[in-house]
Amino acid sequence: MLKIFSKEFPFLTGPARIPNLYMKTLVKLASGEKAETPYEKQIAEFRKPENWDAGKVVMSQIDIRKQNYFTGAATPTMVSKWNLLRQSELETFNKIIYGKLPIDAFDQFVANWKSNGGDQITQEVNDWFKSVSGK
Repeated sequence: MLKIFSKEFPFLTGPARIPNLYMKTLVKLASGEKAETPYEKQIAEFRKPENWDAGKVVMSQIDIRKQNYFTGAATPTMVSKWNLLRQSELETFNKIIYGKLPIDAFDQFVANWKSNGGDQITQEVNDWFKSVSGK
């Protein structure tokens, strides 16, 4: 059987893939359909049913989700501030999820994220997008 995923290097996913095939396979599995192709069988083996269900939720919201089109190199502010912003995000979200902070803490997180470099990163990414898209 073709090995698409590696247990040693889980982020290496093998050869070029058909766009959306992974997500369509997750939806298929979450809908109770049987894995038929070698690719689908690999997904069924290496991904848990929770992943299948999450994929189905994502694909059900395809018309309202925001696509991240940023594919450029890290911006200057990302280089200097991203680790701090990401750590703050993870800590805040986990504390809210586990009841250590009230849901209202999200609003303060957003204000802090923006003032600690998030607004600058957003501006840099928007400037990059304008430069590559002509919009």
